[in-house]
Amino acid sequence: MVEIRQEAQWLAVAITTALNLLIQDSQDNECLRWEPECSVSSSLLEDLEYNANIRNYIFPSWIKKKTISRTCNVYLDLSCDPEDNQWKFDNNMGLESLLGLWAWSLMCEPEVEKKDELISLIQSRALEVPVRRIVLIPAVEVLKEKLPRNSFNFKEHTFGSSATQPEPGNLWEEVGSNYRPLQGRLKGDLVQQYVFRIFGGRIDGRSDSPNLERDSGTVKMFTAHTSSTLVSSCAHEVFASFLASVLDKIPGARLETGPRGLLTRSLVDSLVKAFTDSQLGSAEEAMLCVLPPIFHKLGEGSS
Repeated sequence: MVEIRQEAQWLAVAITTALNLLIQDSQDNECLRWEPECSVSSSLLEDLEYNANIRNYIFPSWIKKKTISRTCNVYLDLSCDPEDNQWKFDNNMGLESLLGLWAWSLMCEPEVEKKDELISLIQSRALEVPVRRIVLIPAVEVLKEKLPRNSFNFKEHTFGSSATQPEPGNLWEEVGSNYRPLQGRLKGDLVQQYVFRIFGGRIDGRSDSPNLERDSGTVKMFTAHTSSTLVSSCAHEVFASFLASVLDKIPGARLETGPRGLLTRSLVDSLVKAFTDSQLGSAEEAMLCVLPPIFHKLGEGSS
């Protein structure tokens, strides 16, 4: 709980700082309401309502579900203080709840649970699973140029187009030269099984994600290894999703371009600084969160 609360506080600072950078004229946007798409399994929701009459337990919609799900509404409200013209969350508890419930659900996935026969307790192996983040294909070369040579271990994955769309938090495994969603529980040796958890698949909120390249009946994607914790990875995903939503939905959001439509370096540097100054993560991790939604937005403008 301490880690989640601290991460949520850092996340709130990073989001509001980024928003102040992107929306500098707040006259037309004094209040904002962000509605992350969330859902809860119907069986869990019914159980909660029966036992405690609680109707507000929410989970991000990309969480793998075993039962029919129902969409739930969760609203995160922000307002601009007229005195200092700075954006702030009206209540940080909503952000903390979203982050905490998502991380908790990933920790409790049946695939990562292990029973300790000696003491008859169920343990989670979720923290043992390596984390990788999908990199927008046009951003791969940019990242290789901008970041130190050993910052990330980029890896190319190719799998059949019929495979499940990669979504944030999903568990994947390597089988021969192919990749597929994890089937069954984790085995003893994660290195030999080559299992990893993936983030970044729905950065643009659409199923035809430009993070993926389709050709000849296969789908190709690049991922980068990250040493982030599970909770940090969830926070990074929320930050990237918020950034994508702002760029996509708010007309006043600035995305400065220079000659020939090239993105100004100052904006990227400022967003990366907002990420690192908030203690949300490193500059390398910030680039993985900041570049994909920006590349996607610039791609839309040129189409």
